Amino acid sequence: MNVKNIEILKEIFNWYSFLELNEKEIQICAEKLNSQLPENFLFNCTRKFHKKCEIFGLDRKPVLFLKYVRDKYVLEVLGLHIAKKFFDPELCFKNYLTGLYGEKKPVPYIMTTYEEGEHIGKYDITKFKFLLGRQCYLHEVLSLYDVHDRHFIVRNKNSLCRIDFGLCFESIQKKYWGFLDYLKRKKFDYDDVEFQNGYEYEKNLIRTNLKDKKFELNSIIRKIKALQRDNVIVVFYPDRFVNRLIDHWSRIGFLEDNQLNQYDWD
Repeated sequence: MNVKNIEILKEIFNWYSFLELNEKEIQICAEKLNSQLPENFLFNCTRKFHKKCEIFGLDRKPVLFLKYVRDKYVLEVLGLHIAKKFFDPELCFKNYLTGLYGEKKPVPYIMTTYEEGEHIGKYDITKFKFLLGRQCYLHEVLSLYDVHDRHFIVRNKNSLCRIDFGLCFESIQKKYWGFLDYLKRKKFDYDDVEFQNGYEYEKNLIRTNLKDKKFELNSIIRKIKALQRDNVIVVFYPDRFVNRLIDHWSRIGFLEDNQLNQYDWD
C-alpha cells in the first residue's frame, strides 16, 4: 500500500482508521460523525459484493451504515466529500467518515449517518419535480450515474437525499446522460418548468456555496492529481482523471459559471 497516497487522503477526507470493528470503535466513529448512539446498540454485518454493516438500537432503528469499498473507493468518497463540503450538504448524507479497516490487509471503508425516510419510489414522483431538478444539477456536476428510486430518500416534502455515490465521475470523458436516462424510464419531462426551476436554483446555490471555497476545491483536485496508481486504493490514473474532470466541468459550463477557469489545475 502506497504510504504517500494514504497521507494525501488523510489531508483531504474525514479520516479515521481502526483495526477491528467493535463497540469501542463504533462509539469513536459516532463521536467523529456527531451522531448520537443509543445507550445500547447492536451491529450486523453481511457479505455480498461488498461487506456492509448496520449499527442500530435495540428497537432495530438504524443509526449508522458502513461499507467496505475497493474498486472505485477514492472517486466515491471524493464525490461525497465535495458534494457535502463544497456544493450542497442538503442533498447528501449529513456526515461521513472514511479510512482503513483491518491490520494485515486493511481495506477502505465509508461510514455514513443513516438517513431516515423511504425511497422516492414509494411516492408520486410528480410531487418532487423541484427537488429532482436540484438533484439533477448535482448529478451532472459529479457525473453521477446509477440513478434509481432506491438511491433517493425522502426526508420530508422539502428534502431529497442521495445515498449512493458509488458511480461518481463515471464516463466523464463523455456527455452526461445518467439523470436523463432515469427521467426517461420514469416518463418524466426534463423540460418541465418546475423541474428546470429546481435545476437553476441548485446551480445558483452551488455558485453561492463555492464563492469562498474555490481555492480549497482547487487544492483538493491538485492533491488528487498527486496520487499514484497503486491498484490497491488508487485503481485509476489520477492525472488522466483530473484532466477529464476539468474537461467535463468545462463542457457543462461549470468552470465558467463559478469562475474556476482562472485556476491552475496542474
